[in-house]
Amino acid sequence: MLSRRDFLKLVGAGIATTVMGCAQQQAPTAPTPTPTPTPKTTPKPTKELKLAYVAYRTGPAAAFGEPGHQGIDLLVDWVNASGGIAGAKIKVIHEDEGKPAEVVEKFKRLCLDEKVDVIMGLASTANSMAAAPVAEENSTLFLSCQARIPYVTWNDPKDPSKGRMDWVFKTNNSAVSHAVQAAYLLAEFFPDAKVVAQVHPDYAWGYDNYEVFTAAIKKLKPDVEVLEPLYPKLFTPDYTPYITDLVNAKPDYIFTSLWGTDATRFIDQLIPYQLLKGAGGNTYLCGYWDFYIALGRDLPLYGHPQQGIQGHWAELDEISPEYERYIKEFKQRYDRWPQAGAVDAVSAFYTWKAAIEKAYEEKGEFPTNDEIRDAMENLGKVETFYGTGIMRKEDHRVLWPINTGLTAKHEWLPYTVKPKIHLEPSKQEPPALTKGTDWIATW
Repeated sequence: MLSRRDFLKLVGAGIATTVMGCAQQQAPTAPTPTPTPTPKTTPKPTKELKLAYVAYRTGPAAAFGEPGHQGIDLLVDWVNASGGIAGAKIKVIHEDEGKPAEVVEKFKRLCLDEKVDVIMGLASTANSMAAAPVAEENSTLFLSCQARIPYVTWNDPKDPSKGRMDWVFKTNNSAVSHAVQAAYLLAEFFPDAKVVAQVHPDYAWGYDNYEVFTAAIKKLKPDVEVLEPLYPKLFTPDYTPYITDLVNAKPDYIFTSLWGTDATRFIDQLIPYQLLKGAGGNTYLCGYWDFYIALGRDLPLYGHPQQGIQGHWAELDEISPEYERYIKEFKQRYDRWPQAGAVDAVSAFYTWKAAIEKAYEEKGEFPTNDEIRDAMENLGKVETFYGTGIMRKEDHRVLWPINTGLTAKHEWLPYTVKPKIHLEPSKQEPPALTKGTDWIATW
């Protein structure tokens, strides 16, 4: 069966042949003088690309969303200064995220009124699931690059057999990857651990992390006792009841998927209880320590597991010159280091840029959004300055190798990951359109 692109090529070839045939049948005419060409005074108009970035800019979740906004601005400034993408300059539209109903209305406006070329961002699971169908219905590219739900591209989150959407892509690693990383870190660095606790936010993101981590650790270390999970509400101000449970249980390892200021507030409140290693105790905490740097703070403790690194904060000799430039210019411009949200923005931006350039090269002129979409799902490799991802056409996922390990001090970065574990995608992401726990069951 012909693809849409092949069909258009055949139609174009047929038209060209018909025109040539007609020209050959015309009677010869007397030569006429060749007119002197006049210089073109009006340049061909250049297309302006509209990029909408939607993520939290206010409230407790801004520690995750705002670095994404800032990272996009920095990248767009770089690209526009060098001529744009395929000659087209980029205009950025920033939107605060809000609640699901608000995000749906914002997506409708961006698609129908603003007629943007692409939407990126969204940190919330609920917002992502509500907004993705809006982008799909309006044939507008949506690159989910902050929330880590593995099924945002699926037509039915509960039934992967129904396939994936056409206009929705996911460019960052998933909750499955993060939970599996936490299990590998425990098995690799703490083989003597006997008791494991978990603290996750009380919604889908937290439940997914609990289910996947528990399934993975039972495969990697079946002798470990996994305690019942603790599920504080999102943006809980006081974690004392949960910390009391942890102090009484005295786990060797805690895995938490709390994020934003929830993560830093929980850790700040936990440290005085002398449970954690380096604060009078012997327990290691696996979580998102980089939210401290998003708030302009130093890490309170080093030597704890850090997950979801995706290449950043690796050893200095593994950082490319362009990535070092990004880190340093980000710090100079915004007076803080780029947190994971800023790195997630890189993954989405470079995926979109590569798709436009691929479609432009194939067509020989600026492509339509349909052609960009087709090029995106057939990208193969996605090259960025911090590493190379692989676009998986079957579910519109960009898969990344991961460096995950223990936090350590660094010469000029806020921290590094050393020692570390390098995990290729096949070790931390399930096959296309497969639930994480179903995949782990096959280990």
